[in-house]
Amino acid sequence: MFEVAVGSALRRALEAAVEAAVAAGDGDAKVRLLELIERGSVPCGELAELCRAWGSEVSVSEALSGLEFKFKDRETRKPSPEFQAQLARLRALQQEQEYQQIVKNRDLAITTESEATPAQINREIKEQVTTVFNIIISVISVVVAIWYWSRTSAGLAIHHRIFLCMFFGILVLVAEVVVYSSYLSKIEEAKASEKSKKEHKKLVKKYVF
Repeated sequence: MFEVAVGSALRRALEAAVEAAVAAGDGDAKVRLLELIERGSVPCGELAELCRAWGSEVSVSEALSGLEFKFKDRETRKPSPEFQAQLARLRALQQEQEYQQIVKNRDLAITTESEATPAQINREIKEQVTTVFNIIISVISVVVAIWYWSRTSAGLAIHHRIFLCMFFGILVLVAEVVVYSSYLSKIEEAKASEKSKKEHKKLVKKYVF
């Protein structure tokens, strides 16, 4: 887990051991000692072996003089290519599922807005029939009133009475149509304004695989 740092005293002892290894013709020991000096730290178990093997050059007192410990660098394992490929597939699958869900919700909203239900169609037909019936009743009422007034109060000739009835009947019809068209226009503007409102969504939590 940790190693002994090569201090000045331990460095001198290791250098003396290198000279002894060269004199003894031990090439492997020389290479290993030089590696330890360059590395700057010695494992505890290997330090004990050095003290036993090179006791004359690497004494325990020198080895422990100014002793410092150095933690070994933690080995980080890189994920295997198979794991990285699997992770990439999972991410792609998650993105595809999110995209399909967005498209599905959008298509459902468009279908709901564009296709009227039978109940809505029946209600619209009923409203239109009622409106037409009310307009006809209004026109007939005005024509009858003008016809009665022109005969009893004004005493106009028959052709003048017909002209007045036609004039006021058409006038009332045009007024009713204009009012109803304005009403429909207001409804369409309200629907368009409602559709143009943007839905704001907030990301609460995100999972990354």
